[in-house]
Amino acid sequence: MSHPDSMVSKKLKRLPLETLTMAFLGLVFVSLVGFDFWQSWHARDVQLQQSESTTLNLTRALAQHAEDSFQEVDVALMSLQHLLEQGNEISFKPDALHTLLEKYAGSLEQVEGLFVFDEQGNWRATSLGETLWKGQNSDRGYFRFHNQNTTEDPFISRAIHSRSTGNWIIPISRRVTDKQGRFAGVVLATVRMEYFLDFYRHIELGPSGAIVLAMPDGTILSRRPFKDEYLVGKHLAQSYVITTALAQAPSGIVTIKAVIDGVERLYGYQLIDRYSLLVMVAMSKKELLSDWTGDTQRSAIIVASLIIVMSLFGLVLMRQIGHANTVKAELIEAHTLFNIRYIMRSPLCGLSLTTSQYCCSNAITGSGS
Repeated sequence: MSHPDSMVSKKLKRLPLETLTMAFLGLVFVSLVGFDFWQSWHARDVQLQQSESTTLNLTRALAQHAEDSFQEVDVALMSLQHLLEQGNEISFKPDALHTLLEKYAGSLEQVEGLFVFDEQGNWRATSLGETLWKGQNSDRGYFRFHNQNTTEDPFISRAIHSRSTGNWIIPISRRVTDKQGRFAGVVLATVRMEYFLDFYRHIELGPSGAIVLAMPDGTILSRRPFKDEYLVGKHLAQSYVITTALAQAPSGIVTIKAVIDGVERLYGYQLIDRYSLLVMVAMSKKELLSDWTGDTQRSAIIVASLIIVMSLFGLVLMRQIGHANTVKAELIEAHTLFNIRYIMRSPLCGLSLTTSQYCCSNAITGSGS
């Protein structure tokens, strides 16, 4: 009984050489393409993981910067709040109060101006000198908030154009109460938006990258790149970060299309509980994968070149095999004809027909005793 391995070996030997060659080349091509695809996809996953880690770390660093910046201002406001509520004699001297406000504002790079308003919204003092506006501020959102709420915590309201300077500012304020606990006014610091934009400009994010400082409800306070229309009537209330991600975790990273410009980005976000702020860093997914895309294209060109070269080599080899088979067939045919002619001339072929056929058959096939 024949062994199975020997039977398979005999079957393989009976396969045409052209078929074996094509099967081998096909296996090589599939292996090259498959390995290149796996390697490229793995490199893509690694690139995205590294980008996510970098983006999240940058988001946390910027959130810490924002918290520290507002905390420095808040410390000055608390000092002013305490001074006014205790009835310090400086609070009754406009010039002395102006000098104190000027000193505080001068020590804080991010502050454009410090202000004190009475319970009617009238200016009592400011750190600024000559200003464009010296009217009443009772219509401002921060003043209405403190007038209607008894909390003594700081309040950060939406970004506005300063009436004093005309610049974009982010107001942070505290309520002032008298000794009977009644509303007695507001202390206000206006934080320069340009302070944050200057800081954000030094961070490399790519052409489509963005940094957003916002309120938890999606109201934008500052954004890089900056445009007026991002702050007038624009907010992120429908963003996935606001509607879903924040409810799941105060910090994280998601991949979404931006509400403002529709670009798919990798978003890192961090909530600042102390001042009810939200920092988001967005990196374009396409730009993050640009190096990977270039490497993948170069790798694909190399693999395609190898396949073309091997295909040409296989074509030449197939032609050589075909030529060899043709020559072999011609040699066999010539050898057969030679044997027939030789036998036909042999004296043995003069015997009876049966004997002649037998002799010729044996001579042609090479069999016999």
